[in-house]
Amino acid sequence: QTPNNSPSILVCAVSGVFCSAVVGLICSLLQLNYMRTVRKPEDLEDQVNMPCLGIVPVTDHKQAERSGAVSHTRAQGEFRESIRGIARKLEQAMDESGKKILLVTGTIPGEGKTTLCRHLAQTLAEWGKQVCLLDGDLRKPSVYRHFNIRGRSMPFQQALLGQVSVDCVTDKPRQNLYLIANTEPVTEPTVLLDIPEMEQFIASLAENSDYLIIDAPPCDTMSDVTVLQRYADAVLYVVRQDYAQLRKIIEAVEGLFE
Repeated sequence: QTPNNSPSILVCAVSGVFCSAVVGLICSLLQLNYMRTVRKPEDLEDQVNMPCLGIVPVTDHKQAERSGAVSHTRAQGEFRESIRGIARKLEQAMDESGKKILLVTGTIPGEGKTTLCRHLAQTLAEWGKQVCLLDGDLRKPSVYRHFNIRGRSMPFQQALLGQVSVDCVTDKPRQNLYLIANTEPVTEPTVLLDIPEMEQFIASLAENSDYLIIDAPPCDTMSDVTVLQRYADAVLYVVRQDYAQLRKIIEAVEGLFE
């Protein structure tokens, strides 16, 4: 006999497709909520109530590395103008308030923070300002690579503790621009950043510069950034479009400015 309630192939197929669609929609919504990122400046301004100084477009950074300066004719015009616009706003704001020490950080690695520091420092130096760029990421130093320093030991820890001359970690890649770099990772950077010698060292650099730019580590190493923030007059926060989770950005900003 044929059962009275025999399943319909069409009904089963439709039910299966419907269930799959519902499950897929739920998963997509959960992923969207969890992976929510910053897609436009308004997203950031609405969430953290901070102004956006500018937008830096994606460019060929390898070409920029070969050019050696943001003003080089091969640098993309849009990228160059965006850097100049941000630099001009920073210059005006810091000069009006008498601030000299700028700390630059972000949420996670890979947001272009060090690239921005380099080009801001070079641009301000080209305008005749005395600029010092300090690599504050002692765990993963990288500024020296952006200035094509090769085959040279720059032991920041030893220089800070007076074991070697400060000249060992100082480089003058361009007129008016001094680089204080580090090529040897520090095992306990938070401890080193918190000693009195560090405060005195930064004060000395600021005294002899129009601007001191500190390329700080990202806020996923919050303890290091918190210590460096005590020495800074202003903070520039870098956010890469559609990259870091918005909730992480909010948590980091709240930790910096609480």
